[in-house]
Amino acid sequence: MENDNWLEWRQNGIGSSDAPVVAGVSPYSTPHMIWEYKTNRRKAWDGNWATRRGHAVEPQARADYEFIFEREMPATLVQHPQFPWMRSSLDGWNAKERIILEIKCPGKVDHELAVSGKVPEKYYPQLQHQIFVASAKRADYYSFDGSKGVCIEVPFDPDWFQAYFLKALDFWNCVQNDIPPALVERDWKLVRNKLLRQELELWHSASLVNFEQADYLRARIFEVFVLDDRRIRCGGFYLDGSTKIISYQQQTQKK
Repeated sequence: MENDNWLEWRQNGIGSSDAPVVAGVSPYSTPHMIWEYKTNRRKAWDGNWATRRGHAVEPQARADYEFIFEREMPATLVQHPQFPWMRSSLDGWNAKERIILEIKCPGKVDHELAVSGKVPEKYYPQLQHQIFVASAKRADYYSFDGSKGVCIEVPFDPDWFQAYFLKALDFWNCVQNDIPPALVERDWKLVRNKLLRQELELWHSASLVNFEQADYLRARIFEVFVLDDRRIRCGGFYLDGSTKIISYQQQTQKK
């Protein structure tokens, strides 16, 4: 499949790389971010040096796995027959044995986890998603450090998947109905700015007694400090540049 067609195919469903985001364990993205991508509000992420390294090393890792386990694992695309919006781009698939291959060429910490026999939490939803979509017997998580790999066999976990599927269904309904998912902390860019904090505290004090002054202070804050549609947070204050709304959440003091 050509790259443009693959991107369109990926956009029109929930892929396995979306699964950690939907499950809420991705350190890289949020449901709202990928909702923006799937509803054409955000451009597709084109990767970084780590993803480019992974794509470059993937053929070597697959060949290494195939040699060790004497099992052919061609890459393939799959969709669930009953839920076609559930789909996955598999690094490897053996139809005869119904085994999935998921290749990762991670950093030192994640690879050492694999050496100890553990799959990093951020990848577990991806594997469960793949197993379900392909009706596979299991997924082989193959962590490759550039010269040798470690394989962990991951069976299907129906109890975990049941909770995940409800989240996935809810997210896909948001996409289909153009309803934004709830924002989470990572959707707000943290800004440490003493002057902005002072202005926000003035706005908050005014909002309790003088609505007209508060409106003036809010407009000044967005004019001076928030010049685009970004969402930012400063202390307990949350500023949505697209709606010009400020909210406040009192911070819990740490003992």
